[in-house]
Amino acid sequence: DIYWRQMGRGVPPSKSAVANITETCAMMAAMSKLDVKTAELNGNTAQYRTSESKPFIEAMGQAFARELFYGDKKKAEEGFTGIAQRYSSLTADNAKNIIDCGATTKSKKVTSIYIVGWGDNVFGLYPKGSKVGLETKDKGAILTNDEFGNEYEAYVTMYSWQVGLMVRDWRYIVRLANIDVDELFNGTGMGSGDLKTGNNILTMLDLALTKIPKSNTGHLAMYMNSDVFAGLNVTAKRCNADVIAINTKSNEFGVQNAWGSYMGVPMRQCDQIVNTEALVK
Repeated sequence: DIYWRQMGRGVPPSKSAVANITETCAMMAAMSKLDVKTAELNGNTAQYRTSESKPFIEAMGQAFARELFYGDKKKAEEGFTGIAQRYSSLTADNAKNIIDCGATTKSKKVTSIYIVGWGDNVFGLYPKGSKVGLETKDKGAILTNDEFGNEYEAYVTMYSWQVGLMVRDWRYIVRLANIDVDELFNGTGMGSGDLKTGNNILTMLDLALTKIPKSNTGHLAMYMNSDVFAGLNVTAKRCNADVIAINTKSNEFGVQNAWGSYMGVPMRQCDQIVNTEALVK
């Protein structure tokens, strides 16, 4: 409680209202076995093992992204709860930050756009005393068993990643749910060129951005799959709205990168956001 005070008069004491939140860190793991003879045939063992590691690292990254959005500890207790599960009901306490974009049971492709204000209120977790990020351990050449139980010598590499998601304040995430992907391309519903109705995907995005508190001191990012990314560009051109910009920049290796931004907020394409989401009701 806040009071306006006068000279010579005090104010009643009060305290903030908070709730305890328990979040979970989950462990991902994978093991690579590469027959020593196969590696030697390549002629450059070290380089060949590195090339064999890339698919594992890519798969771990995709597994994390999938859990970040669709993890559900009620169905798989070894994981952590993702964003979609936390923002999954239009009657929940955080329903204010779920925007219904109108898809119905007749919609063939349903997905969402997730806006996250990364920072002090939304961030990734890792267990105390552990390392941040994906960890790779080279076990060297050891004896291992094949599918029939027979031993052979193989190069073994272990991959592990301990990670979780902390949402301290639900106001810093907004989900634009029930997006009919086909509408974005055929110019109907949320993909129409009529901005006056207020039922256009672009106006809904504007509304979503206003729901993030102005006190946000972190980093905003907008996540969607490639279909929605393309559909947004099509809709913006249909509306003749100059709201999407393409930014280019060279990284530390001199490689040119390009990404889109909506009203200054980076648009991130995520392959793990699906077009088969359940309707949020």
